[in-house]
Amino acid sequence: EVRQEHTREQLNVVMQQSTQLNQRQDELSLKMFEMKKGTAERKKLQEKLAEIRKYIDANMNTREILLEQKSETDKEKQRIQFALYDKRQSQDKLRHKLKTLQDLSSAVESAFGASDSTITFLKERKNDFHQHFTGRTPESEFVEAMKDFEYDKNFLRGIEARIKDLPGTASSDQARALRSQIVCDLLQDLVSLRRSWSDLLE
Repeated sequence: EVRQEHTREQLNVVMQQSTQLNQRQDELSLKMFEMKKGTAERKKLQEKLAEIRKYIDANMNTREILLEQKSETDKEKQRIQFALYDKRQSQDKLRHKLKTLQDLSSAVESAFGASDSTITFLKERKNDFHQHFTGRTPESEFVEAMKDFEYDKNFLRGIEARIKDLPGTASSDQARALRSQIVCDLLQDLVSLRRSWSDLLE
């Protein structure tokens, strides 16, 4: 935005100069037309007119450069706006998916009962997520936010390791194995969503 404003100001100055130079050129051309050919004064006017035309050419070149800069800046601004829009859309989708997963995990807890060890594991990991991601540093505070992102990566790797160690996935008890697999899938989806969220913010 600052760069755009600076380019606009420069363009205004160049346009004003162009108007003044063209007016001066017209004045000199008229004077030269009224003078007799071959006089010293006419020769001086011709020299002044040639100098003015050099300034006009330089002014036109400068204006073309500034217009090109403005065009490139406008394109970059538009690209950034589209990128931000896409990022916000992706964030909204992730928020929706996260809520759906949280609701689904709550439904799983209710369906299988709190006494089941697999469901207890699910609750504990959900609490881990809640404690870790509550009260985060605002993304606008760049340095601290970057530290949080690195901490998040380590946290998510730790959760993944615990998911792999979840007992019961290879159990001969089919019902228990199914519960364990559902819990693993839910938690892995949570990890993937949080990782995608961090990638969007980086």
